[in-house]
Amino acid sequence: MYLPAAPEAFREAQHSRDELAELQANPPEWLSTLRREGPHPRAEVSRRLGITNSGLARAGASDAMTTAEIQALIADPPEWLIAERRRANP
Repeated sequence: MYLPAAPEAFREAQHSRDELAELQANPPEWLSTLRREGPHPRAEVSRRLGITNSGLARAGASDAMTTAEIQALIADPPEWLIAERRRANP
């Protein structure tokens, strides 16, 4: 989860392991929406694009992207994405 996109009340509160487990098992609507639409953290963006975190950094890509932004890159990959995919999967 991209923590800066979570509600302020969630970010500022202390959460027990049991509370976090409950969120995983029964996510509130804001968490379901965040998982579905993003923004997603760099590790998730790189996974979805099929490249490394370093590849995103080399490209100067944002630290977080929405699902729509990721899908747009997949649909019409820029040269940097094509090159990074080759590098990640020789």
